[in-house]
This record gives sequence, C-alpha cells and structure tokens, in this order.
Amino acid sequence: MAFLLPMSNANASNLNNVTCSAGMNTIPGSTGIVNLGTIAGTNTSPTKISVRLNYSCTHNGDTDGFVTLCFGVDGGFYDPGTISPRYLSLGGLYKEYNPARLTFTMKPDGLSLWGTRSSGLGNELKTLTLPIARKPVGGSPTVITGFFNVDIELSGPGNTPTTDGIYSNDFGDGSHTALSYNANSISSSANCSTGKQQSNRFPFKVTANINKECKITANPGTLDLGSASASEKNITGNGNIGVKCTKSTPYNIGLAPMTPNPSGNTNGGGWLNGTGGNTNQVPYQLFSDAARTKKWGNNGSTFATLTNGVTGTSDDGLEKSHIVYVTVPSADFKPDTYTDTVTIKVNY
Repeated sequence: MAFLLPMSNANASNLNNVTCSAGMNTIPGSTGIVNLGTIAGTNTSPTKISVRLNYSCTHNGDTDGFVTLCFGVDGGFYDPGTISPRYLSLGGLYKEYNPARLTFTMKPDGLSLWGTRSSGLGNELKTLTLPIARKPVGGSPTVITGFFNVDIELSGPGNTPTTDGIYSNDFGDGSHTALSYNANSISSSANCSTGKQQSNRFPFKVTANINKECKITANPGTLDLGSASASEKNITGNGNIGVKCTKSTPYNIGLAPMTPNPSGNTNGGGWLNGTGGNTNQVPYQLFSDAARTKKWGNNGSTFATLTNGVTGTSDDGLEKSHIVYVTVPSADFKPDTYTDTVTIKVNY
C-alpha cells in the first residue's frame, strides 16, 4: 500500500493591505514645523534640538508579517541636491536669490547623515523593520505606531555673525521627503530600499529667528598712564575697544566715567580717585580722535539720542576696533595711585 504524503513550502508573500504614514514633529499625515528658536546674531555656540518623527502603519489583511519603512530627505527647497550640510536661507529663498544662509544638520537615531536613496554618500537612509499582526477576525484593522528622534543642529563657521531675520528651509512642497514601505510575511523579504518608491511624504519646515546683537569683544582693561611728576602736564594714553555685531547692524558706543566731574558731566570727563583717606581727585578727559578734539561721552541712552558717542556699522559681521584716547591735564596732586572705572555702553 502506498501512502501519499503532501508537502508544502513556506513561501514569502507580499502583504498588500498595509498602509503607512509619517509626520516630522507632528502626527503622521500632517505637515510639521521644526523651530530652532530665537538666536542672538553673534552667538558662536551650536544650537541643537531633538524632535520626533512619528509613524503609523495600518494592516487590514489576514496574515501576520513584517513591514519595513524607509525615510528619505533631500536638501530641501534651498538646494535639493545638498545634504551635507543643509542650509536655511533668509526669507526661505532659493539659493540663487539670497546668499544669506545658515548651515544645519539633521541626524536621525543611528545615523551620522540623513539623505535619500540616490544621495550616494553611504548608509544615509533611515530604515526600520517592524512586526505587524493580522487584522483580528471580525475586528478592526491592526495599527502600529512609533517614533524615532532626529537631532537638528544649527552650527558651522559660516553661521555667525549673520544678518538678522527669519531663516528657513521648506521640505514640504511634495518632493523633498519620501516614505517608502514594504510588507511581507517574512522579515527578510520586507525590503523598502529597492523597488518603486512610493509617493508618501512627511512634509515639514525648519526655521530659526536670528536677532540683532552687539557685544564687546575687546576691552582696554587697565589703561595705565604710568607714573608722573607733579610738574607734568597733559599726560596721555590710549586703549582699544572691539565691537562685534550681527551683520549690517549700526551701533553707537558711549563711554561713561564712574566718577563724573561735580557738574555731572556726560561728555567723557571724570575724576581719578586716590586711596585710603586721600580726598584728592585727578581730572581726566576721554576723546575719540588722536588730536584729542572730539570728546567721547555718553549723553544719550539710545542709538539716536547718543550724540557724542562713536558710531559704526557691522557691514561684514566682523569685529570693529575703536581707539579711546585719554588726557590728564595736570599731575599736581598728592602722591598716590589714582583710578576710575569707565563703563562702555553699546547702543544698537
């Protein structure tokens, strides 16, 4: 008697009843906003935030399996072909129309660079493989959700200082992001990195607000006039003040002696104070020119009202130097060490 023993092979099969969607810093299927916040224009420290890319897959079939998701991002509207680094532009304009830009990077969990299938720079496609159960008999479709973190960092030597304003890059016009997914009954066959790339998107926009700012980068410190005999007249010295501002920012520097003359002088005239019980005070005057004809004071508290300060414009965003000149008319005072402190005020 012969017995026929049936045999079967476990073959992989595509699961055509799986659909997936994603959202950057928002719910899957909607447009996200990534805001790096408000940043001082002379800030040289990297600005970094971490956001979530949320995803969701729905299975309406009757077979257990696995789904692989591939997330790809190009360089965005500013320059689609450039991903290392990417750029934010002033006003969100295309690279040919606005040279003012900031560099930034986007790195998902586990990747040092995030790109697309065709970037050609290595393993820069973010890929996940997840188990997905069948839809229960008579029940609702199975839904799986999750997220991964994306670090977005504004950094680079070309970023500071720059023109103030809103910088952005748009990844949301329908062509800069791609979510591909493939479901199969066995995990090794669920491959989304090849084959037809689906038209699913996870649109988003990256923005940063750069504020105007000025800061003092060089301080004269102790402007030492040295030792002088009582008979000396017009003792002079000078020091350097350095100012760095956001690009194209006009500024006005005022100098305010801590010990003004008895009439409350705001024209850069002050007194040097002795030590201990010495009540003598040595007058001095601050000037903005080597000929010592232009008094450098602090007669206003704003850019417009300060009329005896020193003005400048940070055309290129680099440090500007200004020399402060000081004169002591006479040294005919009690022997001692005399000092005063001058406050530097930058209005912009």
